[in-house]
Amino acid sequence: MTGTTPRIQKVSAAALDERGQSVTYPDARIISGDPAAVGLRLFQSDDGRVASGFARHAPSEVWIELPVDEVLLCLEGHVTITPDEGEPVDVRPGELVWLPAGTNATWRFHETTVDVFNVVKRAQA
Repeated sequence: MTGTTPRIQKVSAAALDERGQSVTYPDARIISGDPAAVGLRLFQSDDGRVASGFARHAPSEVWIELPVDEVLLCLEGHVTITPDEGEPVDVRPGELVWLPAGTNATWRFHETTVDVFNVVKRAQA
């Protein structure tokens, strides 16, 4: 093993206020509200393909083209994710959802929502 020794990190949602950074979705289309989001990345692989952290989203509705595979665990709030081709998926605290790369969907954050995420950018073939 080279480099620095990994260390365990423990953070609370308050860390989003202290160390969080604004999250933007380059190809997103705002439908309603102000999709202000703050995220805190706790891990990113050396090659940049894998990242984990958590985020807080303001009440809003936005269409997003997801460029990565994402696993999302809702901690607080409520979001409905409606794929362009599919049925709406309601996600509430304690629920986990997997979204494959290429998912085009409308995300409706009904209230302030906090989630844990893990994203993986697929290797180019």
